[in-house]
Amino acid sequence: MDGQLLAGAAAAASTEEVGGDAGLGKGADRPPLAGTLLVIVGVVGCAALVGGTANEIDKGIQKEQNSNAITNKQARSVKLGTTRGAVESKFGPPKSDQESTNEGLGDDTCIYYNVKGGEILDQWQFCFGGAGKSGKLTTKNRL
Repeated sequence: MDGQLLAGAAAAASTEEVGGDAGLGKGADRPPLAGTLLVIVGVVGCAALVGGTANEIDKGIQKEQNSNAITNKQARSVKLGTTRGAVESKFGPPKSDQESTNEGLGDDTCIYYNVKGGEILDQWQFCFGGAGKSGKLTTKNRL
């Protein structure tokens, strides 16, 4: 009888070694709770850091967009024939300008103002016939 009991115990032991735990102890196939929590805290921390950085970048873009900016109402109020000097006097210096010389037609100048509260690269373009501050507004467009 002792031989049968000993043989049964040996068979049970060999079955456990081949099974899922492979002698590593109870729950060895699951990660420890502390390790799981550490991973979760790390992922949440990284997400918060990236979110904060994205928010700062967005604030910087909005600040840049609102520099040298005018509203749509302000832009629409400018009448054709207004001088460049008068436009700049009213709105301040433009965000950028572009001058061109057209053979036989003379000089043209376009100035650009950002749209206040607009998306990145939203601008108003004012183009004047003639160079300098005395050029007269010939066209205006929202880009």
